[in-house]
Amino acid sequence: MGFVRYSNDELREVLAGQVRDRWPGECLILLVPCSARPGPLPGPAPDPEEDRGLLGVTEARMVFLRRSRVGAYVRVSAAVGAMLSVVALLGGDLVPSLVLASVAGALWVAGLTVEGAAGGPAVIPLHEVEGVDPARQEITGGGRGAGHRLRIHDPVHFGQVVRHLDQPPATSMGA
Repeated sequence: MGFVRYSNDELREVLAGQVRDRWPGECLILLVPCSARPGPLPGPAPDPEEDRGLLGVTEARMVFLRRSRVGAYVRVSAAVGAMLSVVALLGGDLVPSLVLASVAGALWVAGLTVEGAAGGPAVIPLHEVEGVDPARQEITGGGRGAGHRLRIHDPVHFGQVVRHLDQPPATSMGA
C-alpha cells in the first residue's frame, strides 16, 4: 500500500473490501472519482483539491473513501523515530535507542488505530439522498443534518450515478 496516499488500484481494492466486509449481500456497481465534504449540508461545496477519493455505489448505498491515509502522518513520525533509534544504537547508546524504538512502535500503532477509526468510508444510504444538483454535479445526503456533499467532476460519471439513484431498489429472487 502507498505510505501516505492510496494508489488508484489500492483505493479500488480497499473500497471493494470494505463493502464486501460491511455489507456482505451487496456488491459495487459503480466506481467513480469524487470529492466530498462531511458535516452539515448547508455550506460551501467541497474544494476539488481536498478530500478527493473514490465513490462506490452499491444497490443500497453510496460509499466514499478518501485518497489520503489519515494515520500516515503519525506513521511518518514513527518511521523518523525508528531511524533515530538505529542511529542511537549505532552510536553505542542502548537506552536511548530502546526508548526511541518503543516510542516509534507506539506511534506506528497509534497511526494504524487513527486510520482505522477515522479513515473509514463516508456512507450515504440511497434512501437518505437529500438532493441532486446537476449544475454543480453534486449529491447531498446522509440525513439528520450531519451528511455529506459529494461532487462528481466528470459529467459522464455524474450521469451514471444519478441514473442509478433513479432506479428502484433491486429485489431478491423468491421474495
